[in-house]
Amino acid sequence: FLTDDLALTGMEVSVNRLPAGRVVPFLHRHRHHEELYVFLDGDGEFFADGERIPVTAGTAIRVAPPVARSWRSTGDTPLVYLVIQATEG
Repeated sequence: FLTDDLALTGMEVSVNRLPAGRVVPFLHRHRHHEELYVFLDGDGEFFADGERIPVTAGTAIRVAPPVARSWRSTGDTPLVYLVIQATEG
C-alpha cells in the first residue's frame, strides 16, 4: 500500500502481485468505495457479479462499490496490478 508513503488523503493505492495459477479465494464488495484495477503484467481473469473478464497488461477495470469482485492469475507468470480505491462520487 502506498497510502502512508505518499501521504494520500482521499484514496488508497496498492501494488499487487498474484503468483501464477493463484486466485483471490473470496468475493468482496465495498459500501462507499469504487476501485480501479490496472493490470501491468501477466494474464488473468477478473470476476465482477458473475461476469468473467479476461485481463492482460494494459487492461483497466473500474468497479462500483456494490459489485462482488475477485480475480485470478491464469498465465505462467505472476499477475501484476495496481488497485486505486476512492469514495464513489
